[in-house]
Amino acid sequence: MKVSELMEFDVSKYLKDESDYRLYLAEAFEGGDPVEIQVALGDVAKARGMTVLARKTE
Repeated sequence: MKVSELMEFDVSKYLKDESDYRLYLAEAFEGGDPVEIQVALGDVAKARGMTVLARKTE
């Protein structure tokens, strides 16, 4: 299998609740890298949007 055939990992699919969001963001902020923090904030925003949508469609 080629690397180009692998699916890209999307952490937002694994962030399910407020506790997950907090832990994930705490790790990003602990490192102090602004790019990592920006990515983590985007991941949480994406995850929260998906969670809200999923709850509305149940």
